[in-house]
Amino acid sequence: MELLSERLSFAQLALSDKSEALKISMNDLIMRHITGKALDEQAALERFQNQIDINAKDKNLGFFLARKRDDGVIVGSLKFVHFSPEEYEVGYLLKPEFWGKGYASEMLAFMIDYAAQITPRKNFFALASVANTASIRVLEKKGFQEVSRDEKEYRCRLSL
Repeated sequence: MELLSERLSFAQLALSDKSEALKISMNDLIMRHITGKALDEQAALERFQNQIDINAKDKNLGFFLARKRDDGVIVGSLKFVHFSPEEYEVGYLLKPEFWGKGYASEMLAFMIDYAAQITPRKNFFALASVANTASIRVLEKKGFQEVSRDEKEYRCRLSL
């Protein structure tokens, strides 16, 4: 199955993506809303290996890279994993040069549509940093509803 949206193509993260994945994990602008700060090289390697291990368990779920269809440039990555027996956790991150251009909305819409093709379950869970108001807007625009929030984390769900 070819995984495409209007402007993006998606492929499960692979060993050959290690260099790019490490750059993303070690970028403070990207990771401040994911882990609070950029990861050091060892932590980035561990994160990458964990993602690869998760991907090895299911060819349809896991961690994906999003690339622009016209030139193959990596825009960001997606997380689409089991959260509980009844729910998927979805997540996304973008490289800073692609912020504010509608890519997060496109990636989230893709994940929801993709899930509908591969499973009857249509319950989604997502987390966002409270400080990342743009991401919270994207989630709410796609129908996610707040479940809880504390000083650091916004939690939301979507059931289709």
